[in-house]
Amino acid sequence: MLIHLASYPRCGHSWIRTLITKNWKVVPTHDGPVGDLEPYRAAYPEFNFRLSSESGFAIYTPGPGETRSMLLPGIPLTLALRKQLAESQELFLIKTHKLPENQYFVGERSIQIVRHPGAAIVSYHRLLREQKKEICLEQVIQGNASAGSWSAYHKAWMIAPIEKLILRYEDLHLNELKEATKIGRFLGFSAPPTIVNFLAQEKTRNAERYPDGTAHGWLKQMAKDEHKSLWKHHSVIAQRFGYGPKGILSSLPDSILWIKEE
Repeated sequence: MLIHLASYPRCGHSWIRTLITKNWKVVPTHDGPVGDLEPYRAAYPEFNFRLSSESGFAIYTPGPGETRSMLLPGIPLTLALRKQLAESQELFLIKTHKLPENQYFVGERSIQIVRHPGAAIVSYHRLLREQKKEICLEQVIQGNASAGSWSAYHKAWMIAPIEKLILRYEDLHLNELKEATKIGRFLGFSAPPTIVNFLAQEKTRNAERYPDGTAHGWLKQMAKDEHKSLWKHHSVIAQRFGYGPKGILSSLPDSILWIKEE
C-alpha cells in the first residue's frame, strides 16, 4: 500500500510523521538528496537503516526480527513505481507538497494535513525568509511562491479521486490522541497510539515559530490589510475545512471526508 502524506508547507507534516514512526515504527520518506539516509539514521539510530539489494529502496529494523522497506528520498515517483508500491503488501508512506494525480491505483491512499491558511502562510513566509528568499507576505498570500496557492493546493487534494483521511493541525493541537487514533485506524493498525507531545517539543526547540506559546500566534504577525487579503483569497476553501477568519469555526464537514470516524 502507498500512502501520500499531502500538505501545503508548514501544515504539520513533521507532526504526522513523528506520530506514525513513534507509534507504529513505519518511517515515511521525506525530502532530501537522492539516497541520503543520514537524517533517518540520526533520528532513529536504533532502526539500523541500510541500502536494500533492490535499487531505490532502503531497509530498516524497527524491532527484533522485523525488517521493513522504505523508498529512498529523491527517487522519482513514476507511474510504474506508484503501481508497484500500491500493490505491495508492505506499507509505504511518502511526504509530498505536489498537486495530486488525475488517477490513482487501488492500494493508494492519502492523508491530507490542513492548517488555517493564515498560520500556514505566515510560517511558510518565515521559512522562505530564513532561506534568504526575497519575498513579501502578500506574495505568499496570493500564491506567488514556489508552493503556489494554499487554496489551490488543498482544493485539489480535497477533490482528488483517492481514498483519503483529512486532518487539521488545530485538531492535533487540541487532542493529539484522538487524531492519532484516526491515523492508526486508517493505516490498519490495531495497537492504540500514544501521544508524542510534538508541539510542546517544538516550542522548546524553536520558540520563534510559536511566539505566544500557542498555535495562533500568526494573528499578531499579519497586518490588517494582509489579513483582509488572506480572507479574500482563501475564504471559500478555508470555510470548507471549518475555518473562519481567525481560527476554527466548526468541525470538519462530513461532506469532504471519504474516510469518516466510526
